[in-house]
Amino acid sequence: MKRRLSIAFHRYFFAGHAPLPLEALTLRRYLIGMVFQGIWYSGYLLFPFVLAKSLGASGGLVTVAVTMDTAGMLLALYWGHLMARGGRRRWLFWGGVGGRLVLLSSVFVVSAGQFVGLLSLVYFFSALVYPAQNGIFQANFHPSRQGRFFGHGALVQHVTAASVSLVIGRILDQDPGFFRQVYPLIGTCGFVYLLILSRLPRPADDRSPEAAVDRISIFSLPIVSSRRSARRPTPSGRTGASSGSRSTS
Repeated sequence: MKRRLSIAFHRYFFAGHAPLPLEALTLRRYLIGMVFQGIWYSGYLLFPFVLAKSLGASGGLVTVAVTMDTAGMLLALYWGHLMARGGRRRWLFWGGVGGRLVLLSSVFVVSAGQFVGLLSLVYFFSALVYPAQNGIFQANFHPSRQGRFFGHGALVQHVTAASVSLVIGRILDQDPGFFRQVYPLIGTCGFVYLLILSRLPRPADDRSPEAAVDRISIFSLPIVSSRRSARRPTPSGRTGASSGSRSTS
């Protein structure tokens, strides 16, 4: 059965062409991850409604939260700049901790202001995923298939998000305060997606400075690891600064 599914998977996505093992592995994990991302996104879409209905936030405060969401998307440029210097895997991991697992604190929320405080962290890290995904696609997928794979991933995400949103909406209609139990689970699912992305391997022949930094432990803080990796042995055997020694990631 497993072999038949594998054959069907390859026939559908690769149309008879033999993919590199890394490309097939990345696609499988990406599609699985998009289920978790869809669960996360379902809760993400409902943030303003939870503020208004569950916590009785004023219209002005809800507007502030929505504006924070839009402003957070502008940080994609910031995250892309940092990831170009290296440490993508660790940025994803720590971004997942700071921007998604932070919703574990929802159980302690008693006011709209406190929830907006949590959302400020969520929105700050929210745009991190886009430059990270692009970097993975460019490195691990054949250029002729990147758009197709992204389209299938988006389909999985949004179908999952629509389905889960209906369930969560029904639950919160019955008990508006139940968001305190729902959002820790949603935040954990969102973290799982970023963890899956962070653990995806790179091509074996990738010798870019970013790849060199990413080989450091995922659990190291990016700025610390980058400083450690900023110096490398020179041909004479001495340790010298690399061309990226001024960069932090």
